[in-house]
Amino acid sequence: KKDLIKAVTSEWAVSGDFKRIVKALAKRHPANVNDDTEMDYSADVQAMRDAVEGMGTDEGAIIDLLANKSHKQIEEFREAYKIATGELLRERIRNETTGLFESRLFRETLMGLLTPRTEQIAIYLK
Repeated sequence: KKDLIKAVTSEWAVSGDFKRIVKALAKRHPANVNDDTEMDYSADVQAMRDAVEGMGTDEGAIIDLLANKSHKQIEEFREAYKIATGELLRERIRNETTGLFESRLFRETLMGLLTPRTEQIAIYLK
């Protein structure tokens, strides 16, 4: 029995953002996510703004900000981002991500992290 994260980092020929997103999703197991819903998202909102504004996009920061949040926390974070910036987080990330994220499957994975759970279920049931 092998640890998925160890397998990704040591044996597979993966690197860069692909490696980061696979590791982040593997770590997103419910046992590894703090489900505190009484969070202050102001620092996360600022970190996301820093990741998407200006020259270039910090895809690694986006992955790190989203990967360790529960569905409820992502929902609350999306709302905090919208209140602070007047923008929909999903649309901003969709417009900002490039490179590896231009792959349809990777973009769908990232957008899936930002999709409310009930909407995800509806999409899967179509």
